[in-house]
Formats: sequence, C-alpha cells, structure tokens
Amino acid sequence: MIITDVTMSTDVPQLLRAYYSQQLITTGEALLAYAMHAEAKGPEGGAPGLNAGTTVVFTVIQNLPPTTAPLSEYRDVGGIELVTSQHAVSVQEYGTAVGVTEKLNLTSAVGPVTDIVKTMLAPQMALTRDILARNAVISGAQWRRFPGTATSRAQIGTIGSENHTLTPELVREAAFALNTRLVQPFSSPNGYVAIIHPAQAHDLRAHPFWINVNQYTRPDLVLNGEIGTLFGVRFVQTTVARLPNAGAQTARTTLTQPVHPNQQHAVVAATTGLQAGMEVTLHADASGPNGIDPTEEHLVIDRIDGNRLIFRAKATMPHEVGDYVTEGRDIFPVVFLGATPSLGYARVLEPEVRFATPTDKLGRRWHIGWYGIFGYGLIRPWAVQYLETAASVTTLPAFPW
Repeated sequence: MIITDVTMSTDVPQLLRAYYSQQLITTGEALLAYAMHAEAKGPEGGAPGLNAGTTVVFTVIQNLPPTTAPLSEYRDVGGIELVTSQHAVSVQEYGTAVGVTEKLNLTSAVGPVTDIVKTMLAPQMALTRDILARNAVISGAQWRRFPGTATSRAQIGTIGSENHTLTPELVREAAFALNTRLVQPFSSPNGYVAIIHPAQAHDLRAHPFWINVNQYTRPDLVLNGEIGTLFGVRFVQTTVARLPNAGAQTARTTLTQPVHPNQQHAVVAATTGLQAGMEVTLHADASGPNGIDPTEEHLVIDRIDGNRLIFRAKATMPHEVGDYVTEGRDIFPVVFLGATPSLGYARVLEPEVRFATPTDKLGRRWHIGWYGIFGYGLIRPWAVQYLETAASVTTLPAFPW
C-alpha cells in the first residue's frame, strides 16, 4: 500500500496515526522479554494523561499475616491494618525518527509506512524498552549471585578451573531463593521464569531433564521467546541478556578522532592487545562497559591498519574524541522472575507513531518515528533473583544491534 499522499500532507489524520501506533505496540510487544513482565501504571493509577509529573508512584501491599487466634463469639473482629510501601519510578522522553524519501517509499522493500513501522520502528522500540527494563534490574537488584567463588563481575571466568557458566545447580538455587521469599510462580503453566541469552541456553540444553517448548502439553500458553523448561523453571531467550566486554578487561584505548554514524573505522591512541575478530565496545563512561551507558556500541574489528580500526559493520551512533574502546570478557545476566511483578512500568505517554512534515521544497523527504514518555524501576526488589555468568560458547553478531 503506497500512501505518499497521506504522509506528505501537513496534517496526518489522527485515526491513521492511531492505526500505525497500534501496529507499533502490537508488533513491538511480541518481541519483549524483560518489559513484558512489568506492572504498568499511569499517573495516579489511571490512564496516561496531561500534567502527570515526572514520576509515577507504585503502592505495594505486603502479604497479610495469618490469624491463628480463634474468634470470640460475642466480640467483633479487630481487623488488620494494611502495610504498604511506595516506590517512585521516574519517566523520561524516549523515541527516534527515520528519514524517508519518496523514492525509498516507492522503490524499497522497506519503503511503505506499514513496513517501516513493523520492520524498523517496532523492533527498535522493543529493544529500547527491554534494555531499559533490564537495566532497572541490573541497577536495583538486591539479591545478586556470582558463580563459584567469584564476588564481582571482573572475576567471572578468571578463577582457575572454576565453571562460571549457567548450570542446573544455579537454576535450582535461584528457584529455591524465590520460593523461600514467597514469590508466587506463574500458574499457566506453573513455574518461575528465567531470561537468558542463547549462549546460556546452549549450556543448559545438554542436561537430560531439559524439555523443549514444542514438547509442552499446553503450547498455547508459551511466553514470548520461551524455549524450554528445566526443574520447573521456564526459560525465555533474548540477545539482550548479554553485556559485551563488561567483565575482566584485556585491552583498552581511546579515540583520537570522532566516530560518526555510517562510519566504518575508528582512529585510536594505541592498538595494543587488539586484533582482528575481536568485538570491542565504544563508550563514554570510564567505569564501563556496563550495559547501562547509553553511548555503548559494540563493533567487530575486521582489520587493523596502523592506529585505525576497520570494522565489519558501520557505526550507528556518534562517539567523541576521548571515548573508550574496550575489549574484555562478555557477561551474561540472568533474571529469575515469578508471577509477583518485580518491575514497574511507569507510562505517561505510551509509545506512538509520529510523522513529521516534508523538509524540502518538493515534499520528497519527511520523517517517521515513535515517541513516548515512560520509565522502568524495581518496585518489589525481593521478587527478582539476579545472576551473572560466563558462557562456554558465543558467536559474534553481524551488526551492533
């Protein structure tokens, strides 16, 4: 369907924008792994709206205590006072826009607006929301675990012959921890949920008790990205469950020239410790890479020419002089969840499609994007078990995202 007559007008009909916004949400939510488990709330508990403020407050009610004392036949029940706590989740503006030309719209396989929303904007919106939800867990998780005798991210995979991959024993331990903290498991089907990376799934699938998702008795109740179960824990797979180069560092240098989007090389101060085939992270935060720095971008070195790193793919983000280029061990976070929501999704404005009017005299160029005001935060920290591991195998991605 070609609709240049609509996108090129200065007033896109609200009904059509609502239609594309629904496509954005429907397509994007099917790709979520972390964010789909969040408890959503608008300002004052209602729908998103105006004058909502920059935070949304979630009220959490503790479980009621048992009443084991018998009732008196002639005395009224005393009643129980609810014990509550409030958790404020901040909201920010998020979104992006894609430049579109009339030629692209008429000739490209991803040209029509329908395809741009489904194939480009929705996955990017889902990736943004999932990373924000994941980072809320990384930043706020109170119950953390490292494999073996490791006590920090930097020690994972570096202690002698210890196995720091995700093992069935760690899975059982996490499920036990959630159970003892009275986190309710999911009921349809029953079990806790673990969000893992394909590399971690590779390590678990070899266990004889692993059950693939196509062997479930009720395949209609499968979660987004669910791949199987082990010891009653259901596993959801996502590539977002990886923090490239966030572990023990093996090489670090800095940029001596800026890197622009669509650029396929970087000029660095030194190349010591770097070699072709390495996946490095470009980032601004000196304490990173940590997965939380929004400037992080991961690129694979194709070859090295003097102090110039030539990458296999083009950069998609800008990087400034003095930003870091780091090579290190990959870290794979595991998030164990139950039916009791640990994450809060504060939404003042649900992500929606936006159109910008043409920017040239012939009306050939315009922008289409998505925009929302929302945020994620932990509202029940006790309802999540967080673990960081190594993996026995990994494959370098073809593109940064």
